[in-house]
Amino acid sequence: MGDTFFSSMNCFMRKKLKCPFCERLYGYETNLRAHVRQRHQGIRVPCPHCERTFTRRNTVRRHIAREHKNTVNQPNPNQSPDKDPNSRQGGSRGGGSRAQ
Repeated sequence: MGDTFFSSMNCFMRKKLKCPFCERLYGYETNLRAHVRQRHQGIRVPCPHCERTFTRRNTVRRHIAREHKNTVNQPNPNQSPDKDPNSRQGGSRGGGSRAQ
């Protein structure tokens, strides 16, 4: 048998975490948690600038940085000038795919 067989078997053997609600297998706990949140709990994190929703906060932050960079860089007239706009205080938003 060739290297392709062993590399695909190696990939399959690394996926040890099984979803408790379905048959999906994951190699990383973070991916399993995102799957459960999105598919079984229906938990989505909305983008504050558009209609997209995400399963992970880091993904919505990346989306905002890429897709809404002009909106984010605009000064907010309602914000005090002494506060850092990049502060991590306050509510969290974020996580990755389009609303359906």
